[in-house]
Amino acid sequence: MAADSRRNSGLGVMSGMFGLLGRRVSEADSVQEAPERAAAPDVFERVDRPARDVARLLNESPIFQSLNDRELLMIAEFGHIARCHGGTHCWSAGDPAQYLVQVCEGRLEMRVSILPGNDHTVRIARAGDLLGVEAVFGAQNHHLAAIATERTAVVRLQVSELRRHYEAGRPGAIKVYVALAGIIGAQVRDATVEVSRLLEKTSIRPAQGSGVEATEAAMNDLLSGKH
Repeated sequence: MAADSRRNSGLGVMSGMFGLLGRRVSEADSVQEAPERAAAPDVFERVDRPARDVARLLNESPIFQSLNDRELLMIAEFGHIARCHGGTHCWSAGDPAQYLVQVCEGRLEMRVSILPGNDHTVRIARAGDLLGVEAVFGAQNHHLAAIATERTAVVRLQVSELRRHYEAGRPGAIKVYVALAGIIGAQVRDATVEVSRLLEKTSIRPAQGSGVEATEAAMNDLLSGKH
């Protein structure tokens, strides 16, 4: 299913960008920046389907289309299909980030609280879109809330399992990491630009010369290697 013009909004993974860029994650890390919030009850209903059905759904996303059948099935073995009703609050900012989530049908809105009682939708995820990329690259918690605005079905991949296969050198997991890493730069740029727009809309203006146009130009220069 073709995504709308908001599909590539970087704020969909902004939740991991600042934590990712500000902290190196490794097995040797022994300092916790803050206590982790206990996992909230799972609001999704798991659907009992074989791994081949999970693989078929994963293959609808370009991220997984570079995998061969064996690699895709290996990834699908630690994934599952889940669904929820419209109006479900799927997770909140600060909740533990455990899954890479691919939307199969329906709609998930990623929201941030600007002011008390004033939530702003920063990304809309539809079929084929991925959420939770920040968790794959080490973020411990979500920084945005997710709301299902209609009946929604997803595939969820346990990030700890994906990381385990990656560290073991499994080609399928490596391909997934490479594909996800390839979109991080553009998402960081889009997230930064969107933050500037939000600040301007709420009259919390950035300093002179650092508005949306200047921010976008600076991020484009950075990604292209200009100084």
